[in-house]
Amino acid sequence: MILFYKNAVNVFTDASGMRINPEKYDGDSYLCCSGFVTTIMGQVINQGFTVLRSTVNYAELLAIKMGVTELLRYRDTDLFLNLFSDSKTNIYALREWYPKWFQNQVNYNLITGSGGNKAVANQELMLFTMKEILDGGCHMNLFHIPGHIRSNKLKDLGRFKNVFMESNGARLSYVVPPEEFMRDMAEWNNYIDEKVGRALRGPGTFNKVKNTTTRSYHRFPVIWFPKPEEIPRNSELIT
Repeated sequence: MILFYKNAVNVFTDASGMRINPEKYDGDSYLCCSGFVTTIMGQVINQGFTVLRSTVNYAELLAIKMGVTELLRYRDTDLFLNLFSDSKTNIYALREWYPKWFQNQVNYNLITGSGGNKAVANQELMLFTMKEILDGGCHMNLFHIPGHIRSNKLKDLGRFKNVFMESNGARLSYVVPPEEFMRDMAEWNNYIDEKVGRALRGPGTFNKVKNTTTRSYHRFPVIWFPKPEEIPRNSELIT
């Protein structure tokens, strides 16, 4: 696979969180913001944000789901579809780990198979995202990139290259992307990181949500579960 970057829709996702209840350690103790920015040829085309009570990991996955929804708007174009996230856990979950979890499933619950057969966290949202990709029926690329990279520092760019290739190199036949691409990725990741932080800590956001007792998780009235033949199909679509 070749990384097509300039002639592509590039969506960058991120999430930010702050603890609002120090006495709890679940989703109700954090206020988070999930967000995405869509760029084409270096121009902002769209961006979106959602503030909710959840764990930070859930918010990161929700941001990716928002990014997938955004990419599917361009499925009938000739542009390549790329999504970038600094959440390694969630990118690997959608791209690498789910076939094994599916094999380990018990009563339609995905199981990690490690640590005493632990249930996969946030699997309803993960499955919902997988279903959206399958229903969309078009190829998209999910990339893990490191966060908080200063694009004007050679040492930071070196770390970006190392992490990028470690996470995605096998899918790119270990061809290193041009430095200008990596610098651009780092800058857009910093952009969305700053935007979700501002949206989370903006005027009125905290007071509006902090007294909510019900978690603002996205609820799924019907939990979709993949058929065995849909697992390899999902792998084909997420290159």
